Amino acid sequence: AAFHDRLRKNPPKEIRTLLGRRVPVKENTPLSALANTPVQGTAADIFKRAMAMVCSKLVPEEAYMIAVVHDEILLEVEADQAEKYKDLLEQTMISAASDILDKVPIVAQAVIAKNWAAK
Repeated sequence: AAFHDRLRKNPPKEIRTLLGRRVPVKENTPLSALANTPVQGTAADIFKRAMAMVCSKLVPEEAYMIAVVHDEILLEVEADQAEKYKDLLEQTMISAASDILDKVPIVAQAVIAKNWAAK
């Protein structure tokens, strides 16, 4: 409540994510957007970081990142490599966030499925 009161009384000209990315604030931005931008922006920063980390760990001819939707990374791998890449994906996503959100438990869940619709 005190945080919201401060935002209402003195709206910032910019907001920063925990990784320092600057988000300019327009005049008359709703309170909900002012309060939510650091949270959603930080989540987006972490996800981009996770994508880069995952890409650097994929072995060509074994695994391919074929889609990214909201907060999901879709890999295509051979069936005999699925468990290996499921674990790699979960651990990498946790690693991407854990040093930024050190006071919050980080959970990532990967699912093995024949296609995205079957998840």
